[in-house]
Amino acid sequence: MIRISKDYDVRKQEFLDAAQKLFYEQGYDQTSVNTIIDYVGVSKGTFYHYFKSKEDLLDALAERVARQRLEQLHSIVEDRKLSALEKFNGYFAGSRGLIEKSEDIAKAVLRVMYEDENILLRHKARVRSMELVVPELGKIIAQGVQEGTFNVPYPERTAEMILMLGGELKDIYARLFLELDEKPENISLAKQLIDQYEDAITRMLAAPEGSIRFHEQLNLRDFLV
Repeated sequence: MIRISKDYDVRKQEFLDAAQKLFYEQGYDQTSVNTIIDYVGVSKGTFYHYFKSKEDLLDALAERVARQRLEQLHSIVEDRKLSALEKFNGYFAGSRGLIEKSEDIAKAVLRVMYEDENILLRHKARVRSMELVVPELGKIIAQGVQEGTFNVPYPERTAEMILMLGGELKDIYARLFLELDEKPENISLAKQLIDQYEDAITRMLAAPEGSIRFHEQLNLRDFLV
């Protein structure tokens, strides 16, 4: 029987923290189970008490990242004082938190995250985030339909399309952000992309013109989360 000196959830979070740091720094493929074990300072048996494999650990990490997004959205969805439009704009304006506030650190993380070796990591996190966030964002859109602000027949499917488009936009944003030192004009390009994204969302929701506005509260780094 494996002896575990720490609380189960505490130890599991240590593994997830270590994996996230090492995956960011070294890449998913280059980080072995032994590297993670050495970093945490436990036996191999302890690792396999929590996770079946490195892939299982990746799934758990993607789940944690997605649930962080979900917690942020859930508090907005449940706020009865806010209109659907306020909730919608508030969620997108607040979509940040996983990338550190330091611009240098943010760039270092993104360079690793957008290497070919980390395609699986990005994909896993995005897919799980979509699975959890789409229903909640769909509730906001459904509220907007009831309030007469939005006019869509399928709120949840619309939410899915909006997030899928946003995911593609984030990939473009990542490139613009990483090239920012050499190409300061990327700030202007990024704002144009956000304007286009807002316009596309407005049309998809059949919302009043100019009502979808969240980019004034964002900078180039913020949108990448």
